[in-house]
Amino acid sequence: MDHADQNDNPMGGDPLGLPLHRLGQGLRQGLGQGLGLDSHSLAQFIEARDGISKPWLLVLLRLTMLQERKDTLAPETYMRELSQLHGELMGLGEWWVGLEDEVFNP
Repeated sequence: MDHADQNDNPMGGDPLGLPLHRLGQGLRQGLGQGLGLDSHSLAQFIEARDGISKPWLLVLLRLTMLQERKDTLAPETYMRELSQLHGELMGLGEWWVGLEDEVFNP
């Protein structure tokens, strides 16, 4: 593994897990768009799958909504909101344990 690969490790270098700069890169590359959904479509998807009780889906919705507003926000505001979402996501802990099939194979 070369040095660049080590820096791309989502668990490396950040005690909270995913470094904020990597999370921001994911948003810039189109996290919600990677699913082919805008925030309205993602909200409908969450509602249709009874996902309102699944906090990881709500964080994904909020990240998608933040991405959609990024061009209208000051960089400091964007990073503050991204940091808050990152903290909430990391606060969920290993929420997927025992739910792997449901979460990763919807």
